[in-house]
Amino acid sequence: MLIQVPITVIINKIGKRNSIILGNISQVVSLLILIFSNNLLFLYVREFFSATAFALKTVAESGILRDSVPKSKIRGDIYSRIFGRGVSWYSKAAAVSIVISGFLYVINPYIPIVLCLAVAVLATLISICFNNTEQLEENKVEVDKTFKGSIKDLKEGFKIILKSSRLKSLFLMNGIIWGLICLLATYYATLLKDLNITAYYIGIIIAMLELMVGVGAKKANWFNTKFKNKSLTLIGLLISFSTAVVGASVIFKIPFVFLMVNILVFYFLTYILKGIFTILKARYLSNFTNSKNVTKIFAVNGIAVSIGRAGASYLGGQLLLYMPIEHAMLCIGIIFSIVVLIMYRLVKNKVGMLGTNPA
Repeated sequence: MLIQVPITVIINKIGKRNSIILGNISQVVSLLILIFSNNLLFLYVREFFSATAFALKTVAESGILRDSVPKSKIRGDIYSRIFGRGVSWYSKAAAVSIVISGFLYVINPYIPIVLCLAVAVLATLISICFNNTEQLEENKVEVDKTFKGSIKDLKEGFKIILKSSRLKSLFLMNGIIWGLICLLATYYATLLKDLNITAYYIGIIIAMLELMVGVGAKKANWFNTKFKNKSLTLIGLLISFSTAVVGASVIFKIPFVFLMVNILVFYFLTYILKGIFTILKARYLSNFTNSKNVTKIFAVNGIAVSIGRAGASYLGGQLLLYMPIEHAMLCIGIIFSIVVLIMYRLVKNKVGMLGTNPA
């Protein structure tokens, strides 16, 4: 979260293509440090490079994809379809890599890391072949590229963005839902361990969940067409409800077979919704962007989801100090259901696909 603002300045200064290249190089460096690290200080440095890579790539990749889609009335639809296909393929690759890395880790813990390094190097080489999409945008506005000028431009951009009630509503809802999703990733694995599910089967379940993200990504446009501005609210409520049901089913000690079926059904539902949310979040944000503000909008959203993740993690951690995981999941489900409903009342008809520029 703290690195998001300086990262935005860097992207504005060197461009999206070069930022992606720099992000991939940072990822390569972080993996090299991980391989050769022998003390805690090296791991801290590694986390810095990893966070830098994530921040650069998250903002710049979304921006460069948006810039690459031709201007038209259906630009948002085209953007979400391309992004959805990418997420779908990513989910399949993630599922396969989780299974393979589990086997390779038993042979040698360093083999999966070395393979990740090879993929990061390949990604760096591929990103070098990208075009500067800033040159593809018509009526490009010249801006001051000095550090001082970039900071001034960034402040002015943030002020304009935060004046938009629709964008602020979207940032808030994104932060809440993403915070819940990230917390549940930890809760789900913890619950399976508490139920004495072996690491082997947990790995298979996690791989299957990644595939569900891809399934959801393909259904995002259908979901958006059917539920329109209520889409994000419905996603938040369904995930919250699933969490509460899983927690309650463990508390009431239903037969183990039925318990596991119930858990897997709602786990799969949550990750399908995660895939839908990932695409719709990017689509709704892209509908507010132009060549000048795209980096800033995705950066502010990055800050919002980071705050949401930190808040949800803190709440989830505090609950576990006073109760077992199943009771914590029931509480989280109820709390986030209430929060999402309150947000819906506050931002009704403001969160959705409408809008082309902050206003």
